[in-house]
Amino acid sequence: MLRHVPTKDHYGGDHFTPGNGKQELYAGSGVFISCVELHTILAKSIGKPQELLGQLVTYFFDDETLAKSVPLQESRAKGKNVLDQAIVHAIIGKISVI
Repeated sequence: MLRHVPTKDHYGGDHFTPGNGKQELYAGSGVFISCVELHTILAKSIGKPQELLGQLVTYFFDDETLAKSVPLQESRAKGKNVLDQAIVHAIIGKISVI
């Protein structure tokens, strides 16, 4: 089982702690996002799943992390880290229901 390590988005928000003005990105994921930010991201990407993917990825991960990482454990490349799988799977879940 994956251990959830709190990470910070570009705005300093904790991805694994619910709070005022936050909602779970995908039900049961334990990954939270600002309601305002999610609404903005969804509005920008209506009918464009690729845009939604890009917006969510850049919300949750900074450029430095993305440059040094691969998205899934199965695609692990030598010398690369794996992105937080809880966040990756929450993003995939959200895109799949849109």
